[in-house]
Amino acid sequence: MRSTSAASIALFFLLAPGVSVFGETHFVSLDGTMDFTDIQAAIDAAEDGDEIIVRSGEYVIERPLRFNPPQSPEIKNLVVRGFAQPGEKIIRLAEDAEWTSVVEFVAGESERSVLEGFTISGGKSGGIVCSMSSPTLRNLTVTGNRGSGVGHWGIFASGSELYYPRLVNCLICGNRGPGLFCDGLIDSHAAAAKGDDPPDDMPRPMLMNCTLAGNLGPGVLSVWGARPELTNCIMWGNSGGSIEIVGPADCIASYSSIEGEDLWPGEGNIRDDPLFVEPGRWEDPGTPEDPDDDVWIPGDYHISSDSPCLDSGTPEGAPDVDIEYNSRPFGEGVDRGAYEWMEWVWPPSFRRGDANADGRIDISDGVISLMWLFSGVAAPRCMDAADADNSGRVNITDPIYVLMWLFLGGPAPPDPGPWECGLDPDADDLDCASFPPCE
Repeated sequence: MRSTSAASIALFFLLAPGVSVFGETHFVSLDGTMDFTDIQAAIDAAEDGDEIIVRSGEYVIERPLRFNPPQSPEIKNLVVRGFAQPGEKIIRLAEDAEWTSVVEFVAGESERSVLEGFTISGGKSGGIVCSMSSPTLRNLTVTGNRGSGVGHWGIFASGSELYYPRLVNCLICGNRGPGLFCDGLIDSHAAAAKGDDPPDDMPRPMLMNCTLAGNLGPGVLSVWGARPELTNCIMWGNSGGSIEIVGPADCIASYSSIEGEDLWPGEGNIRDDPLFVEPGRWEDPGTPEDPDDDVWIPGDYHISSDSPCLDSGTPEGAPDVDIEYNSRPFGEGVDRGAYEWMEWVWPPSFRRGDANADGRIDISDGVISLMWLFSGVAAPRCMDAADADNSGRVNITDPIYVLMWLFLGGPAPPDPGPWECGLDPDADDLDCASFPPCE
């Protein structure tokens, strides 16, 4: 029996502004239809535990985004997430901006500070800076960042055993310098200068299922008391090699594909070509003596179907989605790198509205769509089924459409409808990986 009270509760959570499992939700869009048009303005207005959802577009900024000002007396941890819909979400430093990075965590933010679902580009002193902070950097593409001297890097991490970032499903490519520059405490530098050993608990930035490729420097540069840990990662085609260690430092890797003359020590590591679909490249405009004017030509860092990185990662601690929010694992095991290889198959039959593919349409279908849209859980296996109103995209109107039909007499989901298995009669960009109730 259908429950009107359940429907009312669900509709409240769907329609009430600012309702989120994280706290208040703030929406950002360039077209002025949401709460803010500026990401930093939304950050400044948010409070600890809030979430900021950013719609598609290129957000050009004049100064680095900061969750908190330096030496903030009260640190607020926020989730800043690109809206889980087709279309790029780019945060780019303006060409005429001062010499700085794109995003900075400098106030002691914890792992509850999350930056997710963006392309970070245009930095003149690196892409992302993490200083004495432990943010979670997830599903990011960090590319096209440059600098001068030590300012060359994709991501810079400097901290202690208590403060270091966590990188998950990140593609770090085409930066002028190391993909990830890891630096230890100032105390580590002082100890090294005196000939002493660094502290026993060296800083350990964590990288899980990340791809570092095509950077004009090593994939990872670990210096003076840093000890990054890599799992299920790919480091290939970086002009400075895969890993460079300077001073009393280290790099721990497992189940990673690391280019080099020798196999990097660690369980499950390989040094086989990951067989990217099309690696990016640097193009020289005719001045080989001046690498600073080389132009980065983006590539495609999905792995091929015969890649040694296919199904060969470890599931322990691996994310349940990849950088494109495809489910992990797709095949027999977790793939290495930021992308999970997806096999194209003839689209299966499905029932529109059954977003969780359990053979019935009820309130749980609205919940699964909302969790994907706003909480970063795995995408529905059959996006066509989740597209309840047949608009060609999955957004908040779809769970509302289902609930209106279930409880308030609204129209039923269009063909193939909720009762019969069938194919999508309309062409769109959505796919359907599998739909067990119709198999």
